[in-house]
Amino acid sequence: MELYRILQAGTADNAGYPFHGRSRVLTPPTTKKLTRLLSDSVIVMQKGEIVAAGTPLRLKAKYGAGYRLSLSSTSVPEKTRPPVGSAKLESSAAGEVIWRIEDAGDLGRVVRWADEMEHETRRRGERVGKGVERDLSGELVEEGGDVRIQGWEISMPTLEEVLLEKKLF
Repeated sequence: MELYRILQAGTADNAGYPFHGRSRVLTPPTTKKLTRLLSDSVIVMQKGEIVAAGTPLRLKAKYGAGYRLSLSSTSVPEKTRPPVGSAKLESSAAGEVIWRIEDAGDLGRVVRWADEMEHETRRRGERVGKGVERDLSGELVEEGGDVRIQGWEISMPTLEEVLLEKKLF
């Protein structure tokens, strides 16, 4: 942690710091803190050659493939597919389903859909037993295989995910 305090003190905001304006070389395990705390721009070198350069946001936009939609859901993954053509199933485990939304133009529809599905899940109420649920009025209702989403979030891939996926490390 002390290393990050020292490095952060040397950023552009602290022009009086002795290391201001100097480059810092950090290794792959530090990329998460690098993008969050320390960098205005990033240069990725591989075998002595620069393979990528730019701000963390620009690198994620250039090399990353879309956005991640993470769903907390008890439904089978196939039923949680957002209603857009660019949605690709990335992973599913322990009640979390992750879809990659490759077209940023689809984000509005995806957000509306996820919000509506979460609201509908809450409206339907709590589960009582396998195949049966209780709606908000307390009435028992057969579960019809509807999509159940307890929560969701949209995020960009991390810089580390982008660099590893593109094999820039």
